[in-house]
Amino acid sequence: LNNLNFYEVDKLKFPSVKLLKKISKKNTLYDTVIIIANEELVKLFLLNKISLRQIVENLTKIINLKECKKYFTKKPTSLSKILKVSELVRLKTNGISV
Repeated sequence: LNNLNFYEVDKLKFPSVKLLKKISKKNTLYDTVIIIANEELVKLFLLNKISLRQIVENLTKIINLKECKKYFTKKPTSLSKILKVSELVRLKTNGISV
């Protein structure tokens, strides 16, 4: 353990690292957007409907949508709001991906 070496992450090789900057420092509904979109994209990948590379590409598209960006500052105040955002994101994710 004393000989650990840390290197700068190659963002071309690992493009998903860039998405980490999009995560809010506060608890917001935007976190729900990212989690649900990723969950849906992984499901599509496991069903062989999209490629591994398309997970990051489509996740980037989804979290940059105007309809999704508005949740960056909104707090999750109720379960019904979280479920509403979840359904919107699932629909957008499937619309973009398949």
